[in-house]
Amino acid sequence: MLAQLRDIAVPEAPAPGVALTGLITLAAVLLAGCSLYLALRDRRYPWRRAVLAELSRLESLPEPARALPLQQLLRRLGLLYSDEARTAEDAAWLQLLNRQWRTRYFESPEASWMQARYQATANPVRDADLDRVRALICRRTRWPW
Repeated sequence: MLAQLRDIAVPEAPAPGVALTGLITLAAVLLAGCSLYLALRDRRYPWRRAVLAELSRLESLPEPARALPLQQLLRRLGLLYSDEARTAEDAAWLQLLNRQWRTRYFESPEASWMQARYQATANPVRDADLDRVRALICRRTRWPW
């Protein structure tokens, strides 16, 4: 019995070039996969690029002049997939936005620019508000809601 036992053969360590080649190949595959994902996402969500461009345009406006165009942009987005957005007003509109974007931001005191509808000078939209809306748009992965 003991005579039949053999030593375990330990494989040789791969050459450093093989490991480096494997890492480079893995990085290339991951990069190609990410690029493909981004290309398909942009194709699947054509509204995203247009909305982000509109938000960039709003950044160039003075703060008091941002509220009305931003409210109109959110209304247009809401109308894409919800007939309820056409008739919702005041508190119902803010609740609809919160439901659509899965947040509580639009009814919070931080979003006072949303609560004074069509009063652009009363509650200016700060850069932080635009960043918050941009983050909500970028986080959105699936439409309709």
